[in-house]
Amino acid sequence: MTRRKVTIKQIKDYLKARGCYDNNDVLSGIDTTVKSSLKSYFDFKDFESLTFDDKESIIASSVIFGDDKKLLKKRLKKLFPEKLTDEDIQKNMQA
Repeated sequence: MTRRKVTIKQIKDYLKARGCYDNNDVLSGIDTTVKSSLKSYFDFKDFESLTFDDKESIIASSVIFGDDKKLLKKRLKKLFPEKLTDEDIQKNMQA
């Protein structure tokens, strides 16, 4: 996985490749532009100390506390005191 943004075309191609979608199907319930990105995944994917569930928890926390960086940082420090340093958290909260 190398892309940060998810497009409707990518979703359709993914579903087609798995036999779950063909050109007669209609993909609905998604805005013209997908309002999601894979930023959190890319930010934390190289942290080998984090499990898949840890990364999912970080992503969920980012969604819940994303507008309040102080609260998010406090939450991540509380959840992963042994796995993430202050520098790790700060570096990955930028951009």
